[in-house]
Parts: sequence; C-alpha cells; structure tokens
Amino acid sequence: MTENLFHDPETVDLDDLVEMISEKLKNPITIEDAKHRLIAYSTHGNWTDEARRETIMGRRVPEPVLNRLWQDGVIQDLMTCDDPIRIQAKNEVGLGTRVAISVRKGQSVLGYIWVQEVNEPLGQEQFKILRMASRAAMPRLHQRQVRRRIQEEKGKEFFWEMLLGTVQSHYEILTRAEDIGIKLPKIFSIFVFECDTAKYQSLEKEISYLLTNLRDTFSLHSFPLWVTSQNRFILMAGDREATSDFHQAACYFVQEMKMKIRERFGNVVMAGSFGNAYQSFASVEQSYQQAMAVLRMKKLLPKETEGISGYPELGLYRFIPLVLEKNLIEQHQNYRLEKLLQYDKENQSDLLHTLEVYFDCAGKVNAAANVLHIHPNTLAYRLKRIAEVAQLNLDDPNQRFSMFLDIKLLKLGKSL
Repeated sequence: MTENLFHDPETVDLDDLVEMISEKLKNPITIEDAKHRLIAYSTHGNWTDEARRETIMGRRVPEPVLNRLWQDGVIQDLMTCDDPIRIQAKNEVGLGTRVAISVRKGQSVLGYIWVQEVNEPLGQEQFKILRMASRAAMPRLHQRQVRRRIQEEKGKEFFWEMLLGTVQSHYEILTRAEDIGIKLPKIFSIFVFECDTAKYQSLEKEISYLLTNLRDTFSLHSFPLWVTSQNRFILMAGDREATSDFHQAACYFVQEMKMKIRERFGNVVMAGSFGNAYQSFASVEQSYQQAMAVLRMKKLLPKETEGISGYPELGLYRFIPLVLEKNLIEQHQNYRLEKLLQYDKENQSDLLHTLEVYFDCAGKVNAAANVLHIHPNTLAYRLKRIAEVAQLNLDDPNQRFSMFLDIKLLKLGKSL
C-alpha cells in the first residue's frame, strides 16, 4: 500500500507533491534543485525557522547556511548517499533540526527534499516515506532540469553569436533575449576569467554556482549569460540600472570572484579582466575584445599591468601593440635606446634597467633607489651617466616619454 503513496508522479505538479509529502510526514517541506534554488515548499504548520523563512523569501538557501552545511560535510553526505540524513540544529545560522534526502537519477543529483522536524520526529516508517517521496519527485525534477539545460544551451549559442559579432543589432539582441527568456541588464561589461586548465572543469561548475546562488553578494547583480572556452570563463555582467560608479563595481567584482574561488579551491591562479561598459548590446563584441586585450597585455607585461583589471585602466598600454606593429613596418629604432644597449653590453652594466625603474617610479629618486637597493646619490650618478651615454635630456617630456615607450616596446617584443 505504501508504494502507492505518491502515484503517477509525472502528472502531479511539484507544488501538489510537496503538500502530499508534508501531509504524510506532518512537517514543513521544501524541495530545492541541485544548486539549492527553491522549487516548491509546503504550507504545513505555522512555525518556521529563520533559514526556511529566508530560503522562501530569497528563493534560494542563504549563503551562511550553505557554507555551514558544506563545512560540516552535510552537503557532501547528501550528494553521495541515497538514504535520508538527519541534520542537527545549527542555531548560529538560524537552522533548526532537519531531515534531508537527495533526489537523484542514477549518479546525478537533481535536487533535495528537506523536512523541518518541528511537529513530529521522523522514525524509520517516515524515512521509508521520504525515500518514496524522493523517487516520486525524480521525474518532475528531471523534466525541469532538461528544460533548463535546453534554455541554457540556447543562451550560450546566442551569447557566442554576440561575442563573435554575428548578431550586432541592439534591438535584435533584445528581442531574441526576450524570446529565450533572458533578462539583460541596463548596463554591462564583458568579463573574462582565465585559470589553470587542470582545475578548470570543477572551477566552471563552482563559478556557475556562485553566479546563480550568490549574485546578491557581488558588486554587480546581473549575470544573464556565460560560456566557457578551454580555460576561460566569459560572462556578461551588469546592473539593473545604469550608474556612474559602474567601473568601480566592475573592479570589485573581479576581486570578489577571485577571492571566492580562492576560499573554495585554495591558491588557484586566476586572471580576470573586463571591457568598457556599454548600454547598447551592439557593443558586446567590442567589450569582449577589450577584455581579451587586457588579458593579453597582462601576460606580456605582467609587472606593468599587475594592478589593472579593466580596459579603461589600460591607458598607454592600449596602444603599445599598434605602435610595435608600426615600428616593425617602418623599421624604426630609437638611437638613444641603442646607445644604452650597446654601452651595457660593452661594460657589463645595467643602465637600461636603472632607467626603466626610474620611469616606473614616476621619476621619484628615493622610490627608485629603494627598488634598486642603492643609495639615492648612486642613482643620481647613474642617471647623469645615462643622460651622457644616450644623449638624453631627462627634463624634456618628449624625450622621456619616447624613451619610456620604446623600453616597454623592447620588453614586449622579447615576450612575443
């Protein structure tokens, strides 16, 4: 008789099913998907704890609760066990006593059923009912997962078209996004995160989880589209309203993402970048190319671009590849730079490095001397010698800038 408690599960709506489970177990029930987003909840009982209340209001399990469940190994147990698990109260995060079971199809976890144990404690008979409830929920959760995957695949295809410039009309993009069911932000940038390939598959899942469940904890709150390409994670991130401090929020977002990944995976090497912010979706490809340009420059000149995340911060380095190409075409050589190189070679000195450090320190003698680990008087002597050898007037802005640029171009050429 108990086998027919939840008959014809495919014809039963999840909202009805959760009420049926609640009635049988005489306790409040919630059903979540595999990413802990709320799908359905029962109305059984008048009392509820803070964790359940926040889950219902926010449509997802609160981050402090999830973190605690991960720390205590509860989520890991649910992901690997077919049987119900009793979870003791964790009052510091507002979680009362629970019994939970995973809903799975084969080895794949589709979601979870949570029983708030407030009216009647669950015994072995109730555990049997909960196992049946899990089997009954599986077809509906599977259908929901299939529909979501189809929508996600459509979204990824659409996003690649925008990134590669196949579709560029602002209004066509808005129309197609609406057809797929994607809500685009008012203002956006394209972000690119690049990380270690050996850890990338698990990182991809983790980043997807972070963006889905923790969006309200980030500086930016809208992440409608993302795709992966080898060891890169590319996403559109924006905000619901256009604001003047978007650039600052974008910088924070890169740092927040890297921090959260480090919290979960340890010392993962990850670089992040973003393009200019736009309100017209015709500029998606342009923002993407800008984000990629930042990543390339961070690889070629890591020291110079260490503190740079966004294309607006790239400044002079935006033009360096173009100037390098022009110099190659014109076979341009900076004779002052050539003189310094020749002198260093013949005398086994390092005047060129001294000059580069001096430029990098904005011409501040004390700061440059500290970097070089020499006395300021020693640096002053070297600068005088550099001026003589290279016939360089360090008080002439044009000569200083030209020398600085050509030093960086020399360095860039060696990196290519």
